Amino acid sequence: DLLSYMNIALLNLRKYNKFARLNNTPFEKERRTMSKTNIKCPRCNSDKLYKFGMNKQAKQKYQCKQCKRQFAIGDGDGRPKLNNPKCPRCGKGTYLHHAYKHYNRYKCNNKKCNHIIVKHHTTNIDTASSELVSGSLSMKGMRFPLHVILTAFTTILFK
Repeated sequence: DLLSYMNIALLNLRKYNKFARLNNTPFEKERRTMSKTNIKCPRCNSDKLYKFGMNKQAKQKYQCKQCKRQFAIGDGDGRPKLNNPKCPRCGKGTYLHHAYKHYNRYKCNNKKCNHIIVKHHTTNIDTASSELVSGSLSMKGMRFPLHVILTAFTTILFK
């Protein structure tokens, strides 16, 4: 009985060693030696990392063994921080839905809220067409709709 147990244990040990040899690929070796590089986790500053595929910009991604954070070197660099307003209803962030000549429309990131915020540009309002025409003061040929003119007046008067 003890002999059969030893044979089974020896057989399992051989299977395990065969399995371990099969998994000794260059990728597995690289996983074990990632701590020798200068790359550290941005969250916990650990140097125990896995290579974790590539991101959409074809940069190498890593995963921290301790906190499981996934990151790529240079993530977030070179992109300006967006200065979008917060949603007044739910307080979540917004994204630029559409940029028009005289105003921008921002939409809430929360799918349940879906609130729209309109921010007017004060600097992009051109000179009135009535000023360009000399001698005529009629308002018939105005270039802008009435709401744009009123918005310009209110921003100038109530600064």
